[in-house]
Amino acid sequence: KQWYQRRVRGVKSSVQLKSSEKKKFRALVEQCFSSHPEISELLGNKANITITKILPHDTTLGMIEVHCLDKTPMFVTLEGEIPIPTVYTLWKVPDLLPRVMVPLNVLDGLVVGADV
Repeated sequence: KQWYQRRVRGVKSSVQLKSSEKKKFRALVEQCFSSHPEISELLGNKANITITKILPHDTTLGMIEVHCLDKTPMFVTLEGEIPIPTVYTLWKVPDLLPRVMVPLNVLDGLVVGADV
């Protein structure tokens, strides 16, 4: 199954980060994406950041943490891994991840679901 089609067992908790936790998370994101100063502006000092912990149906994945900025999911973290930006983050900082050029003849296969 595709990742976005997997079921979840439930939401464990959803809490607002304390200022010290915000600083740690902000430092981690800035370290992972250090070449993009826009990240500091995105996660401003007064940002309202919440974290929602989700238990996936597949227990091998561990805990999934969704970091939201003003109720918008901005990063997903899988059990101690680096933060993964969501589509919402990439809309605000489009150059955050490298771009992948796909030849036109391969694009048709990707559209129908081929794993290239």
